[in-house]
Amino acid sequence: MSELHGTEAVLRYHDGELDEGERKAFEAHLSTCADCAKTLRAAEAALGALDDSLAPPLELDEALAAIRRGEANGRRRRLRRRLA
Repeated sequence: MSELHGTEAVLRYHDGELDEGERKAFEAHLSTCADCAKTLRAAEAALGALDDSLAPPLELDEALAAIRRGEANGRRRRLRRRLA
């Protein structure tokens, strides 16, 4: 990476797109650049909130787990009988 400063560099760092040398250089840059450190904190907060908002509801997780365990088969059979 030729430029170690700015939003693009922060996002590439956050997303793990930097090779080891770039990552170490950017981490050193973060310790001296208040703008990039602030941008990184903001990106982490925004992307973390986005991840939380995209998480499936707990009920869906429980239903999928039941399907994986085979517990939903009886319910499916009952539903098929009702629909037939």
